[in-house]
Amino acid sequence: MEKEHPMSLCAWCNAALPPRLPGRAGGGHPRWYCRHACRQAAYRERRDRTARLQVELGTVDFAPRRPPTDQQIALTILEARSAAAAFARLGHAVRRDLAWRCSAAGQAVRKAVDDYFPGT
Repeated sequence: MEKEHPMSLCAWCNAALPPRLPGRAGGGHPRWYCRHACRQAAYRERRDRTARLQVELGTVDFAPRRPPTDQQIALTILEARSAAAAFARLGHAVRRDLAWRCSAAGQAVRKAVDDYFPGT
């Protein structure tokens, strides 16, 4: 005996649900939507309703989370020093016509960081 789903209409558009495919009549979960477009529309409506509710309740923080500016500067100085070291290392590893450029770039970046941020 086959169980009949209590809803024979699509939960989104109220169209009749299509019959189950042969061989799957008794297994799986019951259908709620007549087609993928209805399933997607219902999902979007639930998602948007949740977002509106969060805005109304004030539980949404729209400001991006960034570390404090001092921490951002320290991280950028560290990245610049790392780039300078990478250029210096490449100055010894690449072909001759690029080696001097890599070495010069590494020295320039290191000097700029040392000049503008002494003691870091």
